[in-house]
Amino acid sequence: MGYNATGRGTLILRFDEKAISGMKAWMRVYYDELSQKGIEAYRPDEYMMQIHQSVCETEKEALEKEQPTEWLESALSPAGFSEIYFTKLPEHQLLHVETEFDAKYREDEILKLLEALSPQTITGNFSFCGEDNGIWRLVFIGISWCEQRGEIVYKDEAGTGPLRQAPDASEEKWEALLAQIQSFVQSDPRPAVQRGYLLVNAVREQEPDGVLEALTGWSMQALGAFVELWNEEDKS
Repeated sequence: MGYNATGRGTLILRFDEKAISGMKAWMRVYYDELSQKGIEAYRPDEYMMQIHQSVCETEKEALEKEQPTEWLESALSPAGFSEIYFTKLPEHQLLHVETEFDAKYREDEILKLLEALSPQTITGNFSFCGEDNGIWRLVFIGISWCEQRGEIVYKDEAGTGPLRQAPDASEEKWEALLAQIQSFVQSDPRPAVQRGYLLVNAVREQEPDGVLEALTGWSMQALGAFVELWNEEDKS
């Protein structure tokens, strides 16, 4: 795919010291790749090659002084993302990223960028509409990104498609999941009336994920990611 598209999406990333260190290491590799691509594309002479490499080294050194949100913006912007907003959630050591998209859709480049962020990703969802009105989205499921094609379907009965199988995880992992759910239920700052309203609607619509979001504020994807449940799914 390589045509103009518009869209928007969100990411929730781990934002503890380990995650930030991982992002920093990834950005160093990113600048090395940019340097190599520039050399391959323009075939500069030895003098210009030294200048090009010097610029990339300067960018890598600046990582020590810049904020992690600046690193992310410098990586997301060239891929076509704009209007990038960051919200830190210090109580959970998370970073919420919200962005628009209005550019040429270069699928390989975008997926490579998102996959590089997979180790830090809790949830992610980006919806796009192409110049031919085709619709699709990139969604983070388990520990990887998947592309899903969209279409309008009218149904008389509710249907959600095949059920996702539960991962073959240890007893300790399931206990960690339940403890995480209990913790979020107890610490959720939203008013009871709001959570109760969302819970009733989710039950009426027969949406299990909606029930979890009403009780905890998080989807099953996010709750599983917090305790690394989906890593067990990948092994099974």
